[in-house]
Amino acid sequence: MREQLRDVTGTALDLNRRLEEVVAVPVSSLGRSGKRGRIDHSQPPWNAPVAHLILEMHALARYLEDGFRLHLNMQWQPRGGTDENTRFALLAILNLAESAEDSCVFEAVQSIGGWNSRALIVLGERDMPQRLPRNVGETEPRCPYCQHLTLRFWSSRAVVRCINPGCFHDGRRPTARIEYSVVARDWVLAWNDGSVGMPIDQRIA
Repeated sequence: MREQLRDVTGTALDLNRRLEEVVAVPVSSLGRSGKRGRIDHSQPPWNAPVAHLILEMHALARYLEDGFRLHLNMQWQPRGGTDENTRFALLAILNLAESAEDSCVFEAVQSIGGWNSRALIVLGERDMPQRLPRNVGETEPRCPYCQHLTLRFWSSRAVVRCINPGCFHDGRRPTARIEYSVVARDWVLAWNDGSVGMPIDQRIA
C-alpha cells in the first residue's frame, strides 16, 4: 500500500506541474473549440477547471499531512500557500506513511488517486464515465448484480463497470467488455465472471 502511495504521489506531483503550465490557457485554446450554447457572461482569462484542481491539491496535501501528524501525535506543521509548499507536504506524507497505520495510508491513496483521475480528465487524457446509451423511450439498464442504476461506460476502453461501491460478485467489482456476439448478432456485455448479457446498441461500440 505504501508503494501505491509513492506511485500516486509521484503521479500527482507530475500532473500538478503540468496543470500549472496550462492554467493560464483558456479552455477554448486547449482543443475545445466551438460554441456550446449561448454564453451571456465574460469568461475568465484562465482555465477555471485547471485552477480549481490546483487549489484542490493545495488543500488536499495539507489536509492529509495534518491528518498523518495528528494520527502520529506529532506537532502541526504550518504550510504556506505556494506550489513548493504543496510539494513539501506531499513528500512529507510519504515519510509519515512509513509509521502510520494502514487505514491512514489507504485514505491517502484513495484521495490522491481520485485527484489524479480528475486531473487526467481535465487534461483530456482520460474520458469521463457515461451512462449507457439507449433508444428513445427505453429505461436505463440496471446492474444485473445489484439492480441499481449504476452502470457506467468508458468509451476509450469499451468497458462498462458498476460504480456502486457496495456491488461485488465473487469478490470482484462487476466489469464487462463490449464484444460482438456471433450468436446474438449484436453487441453484448461480456462480464468478468464469464456471463454474457444485456445486448448493447451498436452505437456504444
